[in-house]
Amino acid sequence: QYTNKPIIVSESGWPTTTEAGFHGSLENQRMFIERFPLLIKDINTKLWIYFFLHDWSLWPPGNYSEYFRTMGLRNSRGTPKESWQKWQDIYTH
Repeated sequence: QYTNKPIIVSESGWPTTTEAGFHGSLENQRMFIERFPLLIKDINTKLWIYFFLHDWSLWPPGNYSEYFRTMGLRNSRGTPKESWQKWQDIYTH
């Protein structure tokens, strides 16, 4: 209702950690990947960027919360999480 210009959604993500207060889990991440396209389907979305392909292991250095370190669609060794397949299903068809 506020614009008819194209929209880019950037830096989205969902953690898989169980850190208090963030509702992180593998299942919740998968549900986010499934649900978000439905929430934005009626706006002029040109691009949706999921910010983290991989979890962070020790990089970047610093005191980053597990919230950020576990948002990847794959773990830090590259093994896919269940949400990776949902992402592929949505964006390769």
